[in-house]
Amino acid sequence: MRDLALLLDTWGHDRVVLVGHSFGAHLASYFLLAPDRVAGLVQLAGPFLKPWREADRAAQRARRTDAQQTRLDALEAVESRTDAEEIEYLTLSWCTDHDDRDRAWEWASAAARTLRPVNYAMNHQLNAAAKTDPLESRVDELRERLPPDAMIIGGAGDSRPADALRRLGARLGCEVTVVPDAGHHPWLEAPERFAAVFRAAVGRQARWGG
Repeated sequence: MRDLALLLDTWGHDRVVLVGHSFGAHLASYFLLAPDRVAGLVQLAGPFLKPWREADRAAQRARRTDAQQTRLDALEAVESRTDAEEIEYLTLSWCTDHDDRDRAWEWASAAARTLRPVNYAMNHQLNAAAKTDPLESRVDELRERLPPDAMIIGGAGDSRPADALRRLGARLGCEVTVVPDAGHHPWLEAPERFAAVFRAAVGRQARWGG
């Protein structure tokens, strides 16, 4: 969050339309609670507030074959994976993110080859920090600070339950759009539909920027 504030200072932006995806949606929410620098907010595939993990895990398991799940469990137990093993592990972990099962492996494999190395130590620290200051306890503050026309956009085919986004939207008084036939990265699977919704959301809020 400090890095983001420094970037905005460097770029000369007092207030911005902020976009966060997945865990970035959580970070964007916490940034919204900081001093007034968010003129608009678009949350993509997040944030997911409790309860949601059990449904996500069940959907992930249903999307993997028994062989894939066995291999994932075996790789997870490896203390120091080779580069090839890490790519396979990440592909098996991320292939459930996509609604299009025919292309899910292709997209997950491409991500696994480029989004490395994964900083597991940082992930552990972030998860621990989230437990000490859970976003669930800040929803009332978020609702008070939410910019006009803020939007949450999710994919109907995300393994993470779209109903969790709808529940959060109802609590925040925020519009929620769930893109059909799309997963955790809706711009991959429904690019035209996603682009129309996203551009409209940013366009409505850009006029509030500074």
